[in-house]
Amino acid sequence: MNEFLFASQKEAQVFMRYKPTLGYISGGEEAERFTAVWFYMKDDRNFIFLPVFADTKPQELFGKSITTILKGSYFIRQGCLFLVKESPEDGLYVEACEVLSSEKQAKTFALLNGYKDINFLLCRVFTFEQKRRNFVTVIWVGYSQEQNILYCLPAFVQDYALLSQFNLASLMREAVKEGESFIKDGVLYQMYCDEDKEFYFSQKMSILKPNQKFRL
Repeated sequence: MNEFLFASQKEAQVFMRYKPTLGYISGGEEAERFTAVWFYMKDDRNFIFLPVFADTKPQELFGKSITTILKGSYFIRQGCLFLVKESPEDGLYVEACEVLSSEKQAKTFALLNGYKDINFLLCRVFTFEQKRRNFVTVIWVGYSQEQNILYCLPAFVQDYALLSQFNLASLMREAVKEGESFIKDGVLYQMYCDEDKEFYFSQKMSILKPNQKFRL
């Protein structure tokens, strides 16, 4: 699922022999799916298409319209967030967001799923057993008073399976404040605040050595 067939403009150009544009097709037989493609318009009636994703079905390439996707754009496909970037070597390319490291990305994910005006906090979540807290992971927790919605989103995509084992409402939550740190899979991260007063975290130290401990 969501495996790339042609992730970059360079890869598509080698196969297509033309420099393509990135876009998505809408209005086809499976319009609910996000059909990202590289395309080249030979003339007013003829297009060449190459799918970005390996599991794209042939019928998805026959939609009613095609829209260009620009650098810096986000889109969601099969529950995963993707970002369009550009480099001198590859031209435009699509990258999966394996870590949602900023409040902006959490808001974008929610907005693309139809939920707007949600403010997020990054929270550590814990179970509470035998009078002690057990750290599970960190998640973005958003709330919209207007829509009366509590929106929980894993910061690390790999945690979807882990969190499916819990009732999120039963987990203890503790907000990660600016300047605070947390450890995830042996990596130390720190929380910051940007010029728009929105939160983001970044890796502060490389993977910890065995038996090396930090007290947070």
